[in-house]
Order: sequence, then structure tokens, then C-alpha cells
Amino acid sequence: MRAPIGIGFLSFAHGHVSVYADVMKHFGDVRLVAAYDDSEERGRGVCDSCGMRYTPHVEDILDNKDIQAVIVGSETSRHAELCVAAAAAGKHILCQKPMAFSLDDCDRMITAADQAGVVLAVAYQMRHDPANIKMREIVQSGELGP
Repeated sequence: MRAPIGIGFLSFAHGHVSVYADVMKHFGDVRLVAAYDDSEERGRGVCDSCGMRYTPHVEDILDNKDIQAVIVGSETSRHAELCVAAAAAGKHILCQKPMAFSLDDCDRMITAADQAGVVLAVAYQMRHDPANIKMREIVQSGELGP
């Protein structure tokens, strides 16, 4: 069996990212290591409930050799900055949607990940939300509209 993947979080500003941590803390194949957040109250709250170390310094996450992948849940305006830094640190990245506010920022993120040889993925968790799945089924069925 392979060792669990060390996960770090780069902010919980996207509120549902704390739910990821709450669910992932029960996974056997990941280990929640630490999280950065510029809001100490928000960061410590999630970290305390999920058994992670909190830090107010993003470098503590990026320089941590026990962390192989990060989840970027910051304000969208910071996605590019944090993803580029994470790629440069050799971390695989799951970024919350939207990816960024500009195509230039998206291109910078993709280029940084490609150059570093890390995976950059964007989370579209709402595709799996039961209410959204049901709405899609109803629309596709033709039940609504002319």
C-alpha cells in the first residue's frame, strides 16, 4: 500500500472547501497536513475540526515536504498567484472554480503547472450535487418548456 498523499489547503475563503476537509479527514489515502488562511479565525476553525496545523504563512505550506498536493480555496482574485506559487513549489493543485478572472491568468497557471510537471485541476463539484443532477434530468427530459 502506498503512503497517504499529504494535502495542504491554501485558504478556506470558498466556503465549501472546509467541507472537503471535513470529508477527506476520513479518507485512508490522504493525510491532511496543514492549511494557510489569511483569516486566522476561519483557518483555525477548520484546522482544529480536521486535525490540521494552521499557519498564517503560505510559505509554510509551499515549503512543507510532507505536502504533495494543495487545494486552493482562496478568493478567486488570488487563484493565479497561489497556483503559480504552488506549481513552483512542486505541488499538485486542485483549484476551485472559477479558475481565474482573465485568460492571461489561466494561461499563467497552466504554463506554471506544465513547466513544473505537476497536475493542475479545477474543481467543478456542483456537477455532482444531487439537486443539480435532478434539475439537469428534468430539463433534458423535455418536461419543462414547449
